[in-house]
Amino acid sequence: MTIYLRTALASTLIFSLQGCGSYAKLKILGPNKTLGNVASAEPLGETDANSKAVPMAISLASFKTNIYQPILIPYCTSCHQTTFASSDIAAAHSAFLARVDLTKFDGVDKSLPVVKMKQGHNCWDATAKTCVTTMTDKMSLWLADLAKGGFTPTVSTYANLSSEVAMATTGIPTSLPIPDDYSAAGIDKAMLAAPFTKDSNDIDGPIKTYATSPIATVALAKANNAQAITFTLNAKSAGTYFVWARVKTPTSASKQFFVQANGKDTVPFLLPVTGSEWKWFQVMKTVNKVEGPYSFVAAAGAQSIKILFSQGGTSINQVVITTRSDFNGELFSTPYYDVSVPLTIPGVTGASLIATVWQNSTDVGKKSIGVKHLKISSPVPLHIKGIYPLLNGAYNANQSSYKQIDAVAGGTDATKSFITSPDDAAAIWLADYAADKLSFGFDVLEVAK
Repeated sequence: MTIYLRTALASTLIFSLQGCGSYAKLKILGPNKTLGNVASAEPLGETDANSKAVPMAISLASFKTNIYQPILIPYCTSCHQTTFASSDIAAAHSAFLARVDLTKFDGVDKSLPVVKMKQGHNCWDATAKTCVTTMTDKMSLWLADLAKGGFTPTVSTYANLSSEVAMATTGIPTSLPIPDDYSAAGIDKAMLAAPFTKDSNDIDGPIKTYATSPIATVALAKANNAQAITFTLNAKSAGTYFVWARVKTPTSASKQFFVQANGKDTVPFLLPVTGSEWKWFQVMKTVNKVEGPYSFVAAAGAQSIKILFSQGGTSINQVVITTRSDFNGELFSTPYYDVSVPLTIPGVTGASLIATVWQNSTDVGKKSIGVKHLKISSPVPLHIKGIYPLLNGAYNANQSSYKQIDAVAGGTDATKSFITSPDDAAAIWLADYAADKLSFGFDVLEVAK
């Protein structure tokens, strides 16, 4: 039976919500980490059986000086006063050790306290970068004191390692399946009449063109349908449809256009100023001084949507019609990429794990990718248990939910390729798509029996 694991952002907090207790460490059972099923979980206590115990007195004193007093007590007590920001410093110290997990350590940069700073969690400064630097420096001082006491964290090891790929150079542009209750069209598929022109010098998203007009083209009382952008969209079923448009409105003098569906009412739509940003807006209509969503009733089949600008300078990139009230513009404006990571499995050729991702944030100190789903491409079904996403060879505890996966995926049936369900919410990984490399380790990676 295939088990799908929800990988919503909330689920990535599983590790941080666990209390003290035993840790788990991978025990390598064979000399070659890439061959077959060679790993098992070995429960450990608070110290690593293969290294010296944490010098608790040294750790507590350094924790108090470097982390507890300057960071945790001033900034973290409102949310974490029962754990690592407790007024009981011994309890706070124990909780902090549990979260850092020195038995499976990939460096300060990948430790949970620093990862949380990168996410802007409990940031006490205006910029995440400052908080990341501060936490990194303070934790480094604490670890240096542990080293003076003869303790070194255990470096992580992972079984059944995949190849490592650079995401930006191997990622292939892809798109998510569009639900039947949506129909979308970009400017690349629209018909433009003068004075509208296409351009591509200032646009993000998967459709790299937009349309604009330098001059006003219509007044409501004198709508000239010849001066229009015409989209033809296919409604898969009859229903009442709402209209959304992805636009950019630079100034208060360029923020209005008219919408006409199937040659009927011409509806004025006044937009807020977006400046340099592209944003989705729903077309609204005012009736008896009350504004509400504009809609039109349509039979299944081709629908004509015309855009007529009343003010020059407004730009438009896409139009969507949908029967849904909970519109999701990310389906149409986010560039997605399939990052294919080759797998090494005895007797199997051409197997790979594919992560469908997008750049969630490119801000300094908060760079992250969204991961919509994971799936397997393989000529035969594979049994996969316990996945460890590795970024530049290091595992991030925020991806701990993937360790719970136990699934059979792959083979000739494309519907059985997904490890995580495509219908679930996405996960967020702290990674730089443009620079980082991705690989995976597995507790079990084998041909399904």
